[in-house]
Amino acid sequence: MKTESTAYSYATYKAFLAIESGEYKEKVLFVDLNRDRLNALSLTDYARVMNAYAEALFELGKFAAHIEVADELIEMAIIHDVRYIGAKDLYEETLFQKAASLYNLEKLEEAIYILRELLRINPNHDSAGPFLINCYMRERAPTLQITRKLSIIIILLSACIIAFELFVVRTRYPEMTSGVELTRNMLFLFGTGILIVGELIVRYVAVAEVHRFTKR
Repeated sequence: MKTESTAYSYATYKAFLAIESGEYKEKVLFVDLNRDRLNALSLTDYARVMNAYAEALFELGKFAAHIEVADELIEMAIIHDVRYIGAKDLYEETLFQKAASLYNLEKLEEAIYILRELLRINPNHDSAGPFLINCYMRERAPTLQITRKLSIIIILLSACIIAFELFVVRTRYPEMTSGVELTRNMLFLFGTGILIVGELIVRYVAVAEVHRFTKR
């Protein structure tokens, strides 16, 4: 009976591998319907299936479900030493994808924590650093909102001055045209400058923080 069960599990495994790489809905449905048989697979084959299942969940935007499967994969990598799936480092890449799911669920603190842990493990990870910068920038979104709103107000004010210039100054007070033009140009440049400088400062602070962390 055990041999027959193993044969069924392996046939199920081969059927899963036959699903096209981009058919994410089919992969998720297949695993959900055949979990009992897949549980009887060898550890490596089971990890390969669950890794593909996790990827499918992520691509379908099922981030909460993805996190649950990611935790299972991380546990397998740690406890059972299932470290690589092909050329992929299962532990590191699952950590990264879990951080991405947390990010999409607006759980920035948890995403930042995982990315920092990943950088502790591998300071040269290609994607963790840039992604951590993005998380820090998103975390500071309220600051950016202030500078953006202030910039929009100033630019709108310059637009109002343009309308005032066209309909009032140029027709009734032409001698004031150059002064009004200078004022609205300065306001426009100032508003644009606030927008650009605000974005640059927030990004610079985020990059500097990640740089300090990885250097440390």
